[in-house]
Amino acid sequence: MSRTNSKNQLTLMEVNAAQRESPLERELLLHLHALTIPAPAREHRFAPPRRWRFDLAWPELALAVEVEGATYNGGRHTRGTGYHNDLEKYNQAMIDGWMVLRFDSPMIKDGTAARMIADAYALCERTRRMMDNAISRLGIGGPA
Repeated sequence: MSRTNSKNQLTLMEVNAAQRESPLERELLLHLHALTIPAPAREHRFAPPRRWRFDLAWPELALAVEVEGATYNGGRHTRGTGYHNDLEKYNQAMIDGWMVLRFDSPMIKDGTAARMIADAYALCERTRRMMDNAISRLGIGGPA
C-alpha cells in the first residue's frame, strides 16, 4: 500500500522514511544536493543476515555515511554497548569492502561532511572506472 493516485503526494513508504530521518540527515542531504551529489539510498541494509543499516549509502560504489547524532550529550553512539556495537558494524562493513564515513553534528552543520562525501564519492567513481577499464582490457566479465 505504498502507491498514491497523485504525483504530488508522498507514498506511505516515503512518509515513513521521512519520519525516521533525523534533522541532521535532512540537512546533510540538502548540502549534498547543493553539491550535485546523486541522491543516496537511505537506511541501506548490508551484511545479511545482520539487520545493520547505513544512514546513507551509494551501494554501487560501496560508499556509506553514518550520521552520529547525540555525540556531545551521552547518546547511544558514545556509551559502552552502543559504541561496541558500532565498532562491530563498521569493522564488518570495511571487511566487506565498504568505505564508511562518520560525521557528527558540527561537521554536518559547517559543510565539512558534504565536502568530504563529495571527495569520497569522486574517489570511488574514479576507482570504479579504473577497475571497469582494467576488466575490459583483460576481457574478463563480459558476455560469453
